[in-house]
Amino acid sequence: RRRVLQYIDRHCLDADLDAGRIAAACGLSIRYLHRVFAGCEQSVMERVWQARLDHAHRLLIDGEYIRRSVSDIAYRSGFTSAAA
Repeated sequence: RRRVLQYIDRHCLDADLDAGRIAAACGLSIRYLHRVFAGCEQSVMERVWQARLDHAHRLLIDGEYIRRSVSDIAYRSGFTSAAA
């Protein structure tokens, strides 16, 4: 699980990151990946979402990004739409 979490944290900004890519990168099947997270508070993709939100939060409070739009920060954080 730790290896998967590290991979998610390192690659969460990749908008194409999904369970299949995470599983393949960590040498797991998608089914086993989901099983690893079955007893946790968050699913795999909820963890990706949280990592992206954490990154967006850091940018929103960073003075260098004060003039950036929320949409721009969302895209920089791995979200694929402003609605996300």
